[in-house]
Amino acid sequence: MKRGKFPLCLARGYPVLFVAVILLAGLAPGAPGSGHPSVSPQSLHQRITRGDAPVILDVRSRQEFASGHIPGAINLPVTELRQRVGELSAYKNAELVVHCEVGPRAGMASRILEVNGFSGLVELEGHMRGWRNAGLPTER
Repeated sequence: MKRGKFPLCLARGYPVLFVAVILLAGLAPGAPGSGHPSVSPQSLHQRITRGDAPVILDVRSRQEFASGHIPGAINLPVTELRQRVGELSAYKNAELVVHCEVGPRAGMASRILEVNGFSGLVELEGHMRGWRNAGLPTER
């Protein structure tokens, strides 16, 4: 290897890595460009209280869900979603608020749901962490 080529190769690798990180970040719910409408924790809580809540899908693990979740939420861990997406077929055209703890798993779940024809996907701003930080009630 000639002197001077190694740093040039490294320099060329950084922009590729940077672009990959930016693209992945843009696909997570709540990130600019995700393409989904969003709802604030407060607005969702008001809708739950009024009795006109959308379907709320919590894609965290069973253990996380058991430790506290949004009232009325359905738990389907993202790790099982591909195999069990048919269980949600009644909600294909319904408003469906998908959330996890902070966003990445909900992003993966939203992509799986989109591929399977779900059209009413909505992001929960701040996800479960945002819900708790807003001091809103959870159930076990």
